[in-house]
Amino acid sequence: MRKSFGIVLLLLMSSMALGSDKLPPSVELWRTYEQQHVNRVVGPKIASPEQNDQNPKYAPESGNIFELPAFWLDASEAQMFEANNLPRRLRSMFVRGANSKKQFLILVHPESLAMFKSVLKDATPYSGKFLATPTSSSRTLFVWPKGQADQVFLVKVALDATIGSARRIVSKLQVTHSIALNNVIQHINQELPDSFVGLPEVLGMVPNELDREGGMIVRSIPDELLAGKVRYVPMFALCATPAKGGEPLIEALAKASKVSVVDFMESSIIKPFVREWLTMFLESGMVGEPHGQNLLLEIDAQNRPTGRFVHRDFHGFDADFEYRKKMRLPIPSRKWMPKTTSGDFTRKSPRNPIQEHFTNSLDIFFGDGVVFTFNSYARKAGYSRDLKAVFKRVVIEQVESMTGTQYKTYEEFIEHLNSDAVTLRQQYRKTAKNQCSVLRKVVGG
Repeated sequence: MRKSFGIVLLLLMSSMALGSDKLPPSVELWRTYEQQHVNRVVGPKIASPEQNDQNPKYAPESGNIFELPAFWLDASEAQMFEANNLPRRLRSMFVRGANSKKQFLILVHPESLAMFKSVLKDATPYSGKFLATPTSSSRTLFVWPKGQADQVFLVKVALDATIGSARRIVSKLQVTHSIALNNVIQHINQELPDSFVGLPEVLGMVPNELDREGGMIVRSIPDELLAGKVRYVPMFALCATPAKGGEPLIEALAKASKVSVVDFMESSIIKPFVREWLTMFLESGMVGEPHGQNLLLEIDAQNRPTGRFVHRDFHGFDADFEYRKKMRLPIPSRKWMPKTTSGDFTRKSPRNPIQEHFTNSLDIFFGDGVVFTFNSYARKAGYSRDLKAVFKRVVIEQVESMTGTQYKTYEEFIEHLNSDAVTLRQQYRKTAKNQCSVLRKVVGG
């Protein structure tokens, strides 16, 4: 009798776990960093949103979990863009039927229902329920089917609210660019530094009627994080005072590594990230927008850095395909493009030429978006070391190490980067070739 009762209790506990809305511990911790460690201290070159018309109950700081409306649209009424690495479980969640009966599932933020009114008039409401809670970006949400929190994923949805100076909508261009760059990153993964981790953007959808503002992008969460092997911490969260009190996370990480806070910032973040950025720029001609929200630090269960950086939002990534062509590196073909899309997904706007994007990526997004925040915290904590100066020194030292090119100042390097990136890369390849020749001679005796 006792044995039977034990089996029944075990089965009951298993069924409760399977039907739970409790997020996996590592995701819940990530959610905590996104919502309770918000820090909007950035440098003057980055605009921190002051205007916010969003309903506070949906804001990141609220920490609320809410129901996310979902609807089936006929395939003739929308476009779906599938990445090469789209997991089957997500595809089966967002696509049903075939041929003339094929339908796509769209998730709509509660504050955007009025914007979607015309699109949804003939749509079929989803029979189940999705729950959602915001990341630090109000339009990017942790989402899961009700009762299945272990199936959590991320979705960037169109948010019909003004935050900062813009409505947080999602255009077809953003969707196709994100999915296409995801495919590029998958294809050239062997070129990228071991420290690089990208949050996959695996599926996008845009209603035909709202192709300039009503899109959505689905991001899968890596299995390593879901299994609790690693944790993700947004850069902005490191120096924030937790909403519930206590010391900033950066203090715990520095203690776990047995170094001072400024030593941790320099040795575990600034130096390795600059190395990663330069390697990606010089090797692959690709960079993102590594500000405090898009760039995350990967740590282990003991609060120690793993040496890897997590990047999100591939819409902010650009690849210099002209450079890749000159260097005889793989360049995009139709098979790299998201299914059903067309046209060129590379950014060619005269307002954002590729070399300017390189400069902005390092100098503004990382320099003013991460290093400035670190420096502000260090000064308030009583440290005299100027981390902005450290960052500039690290950049020119590593550029010299990797390319053999000497710069008197960081500003001189940035000016050269903005005007003649090709020469710098050619010098890097020449230096790398010479270093390999020296190594072969040493190894050969």
